[in-house]
Amino acid sequence: YDHAPLGWMTIGAWLWLTGGTNNWFGSLVMSGRVFMLVIHVLSCLLLYSVTKRLTHGSRAAAAGAVIIFSLTPLGIYFQRRVLLDNLMTCWVLLSLWWATRPAHQLKHYIWSAVWLGIAVLTKLNAIFFVPAFWFLIWKKADPGHRLHALLYWTFVVGAIIFNFFLYATLKGELLPAPHDAAGNPTHVSVVE
Repeated sequence: YDHAPLGWMTIGAWLWLTGGTNNWFGSLVMSGRVFMLVIHVLSCLLLYSVTKRLTHGSRAAAAGAVIIFSLTPLGIYFQRRVLLDNLMTCWVLLSLWWATRPAHQLKHYIWSAVWLGIAVLTKLNAIFFVPAFWFLIWKKADPGHRLHALLYWTFVVGAIIFNFFLYATLKGELLPAPHDAAGNPTHVSVVE
């Protein structure tokens, strides 16, 4: 329970699609790096679109955001590595893309919530983006359904995240485990 499972499942699905240990790209590490390249390109496209929307159509600002995102020293180092953070970033940007859709329909906020829930189940650190999304939805939603959009969004994100804790509860691994005679816990737990 060190990490939520969806990120590893996504990487596993990529490796399965590309041939497992006898994959198309040579080694498992190289296959993972190719996947990170695909994720990075998708993240750049999403970042460009979101920045263009938030800056009222400025292509220069959108291109500048993508250049900074891609060419920062931390980005150059970390975005080629097989890390859950890269997947989480892509899903957060996809959630942001849905939340900033110009039509402001309720279904767009629900899709935004689904993708942020997926981001949290990829890496739990995505939960820290929730207050920013609340603010964004409150500002962008139509005043006639602003509260509904915020409540639906919160419920959908919460329901998706709740599945992680429900899974641990059903396996009997939510609460701390009793210790055996040697003082070792008898099973893993989310709380510990």
